[in-house]
Amino acid sequence: MNYLINQNPGQMAAMALNDLLSHLILRKSVPSKRLFPLDIITAENVDSYREFRNDR
Repeated sequence: MNYLINQNPGQMAAMALNDLLSHLILRKSVPSKRLFPLDIITAENVDSYREFRNDR
C-alpha cells in the first residue's frame, strides 16, 4: 500500500515566522519544541482528505 505523509509546510513556515517576529520585535520567549500534526493519506481516504482541505 502507498502512503503520502503531509507535514503541512505552509503552517510550519507561518508558525516559524510568527515565533521569529515575536522574539525579535516583542522580545517574547518562544517554545524550544513544537508538535505538528501529520496527515497520512492513502488511496482509501484521499477523496475525503481533498474535501476536508478545500473546506478550510
